[in-house]
Amino acid sequence: MQNTKRPKDDSLTQGRVRVLFDYYPDTGILFRRKAKNNASRGEVKGSKNHGYYVVQVDGVRTYVHRIIWLYAYGSMPDEEIDHINHDRADNRICNLRAASRKENARNRRITRRNKSGHVGVRFHKNKAKWIANIGVDGRLVHLGYFERVADAAKARRSAERQYGFHDNHGRP
Repeated sequence: MQNTKRPKDDSLTQGRVRVLFDYYPDTGILFRRKAKNNASRGEVKGSKNHGYYVVQVDGVRTYVHRIIWLYAYGSMPDEEIDHINHDRADNRICNLRAASRKENARNRRITRRNKSGHVGVRFHKNKAKWIANIGVDGRLVHLGYFERVADAAKARRSAERQYGFHDNHGRP
């Protein structure tokens, strides 16, 4: 792969993509129209790169969700493409949106390392209380100390709404 962050797909056009593939927006499935080299006709799966499907198109490795975006809208967004429901394999067009890096970061799933069950909420051992924080524009905003985890989580969700986080942010 040329670039691990985003495979190069600048040379693709909507016309070329529509010659090579059929796309079903209700299911998010991309189909090859013809067999070519090692790729057989039918559903495109490709390999996975950090949970995203990647396929070879005209000798260039390309993310499937970017092919689908081009297929549907005719051009690539200047921004990133966000999977709204956090499922990187769900390529239904209704699950894809153009988003800035900041917007995309404000729609992240809860990490496996999280112990409280809520993003931005942790137990502060020294104070024996729950603490809530939120990261905004590169700075950490302290939201308070709380006796109950539910109160800390409520403060965090309120701050997410205030700072424009996506409704799915922090969901599993």
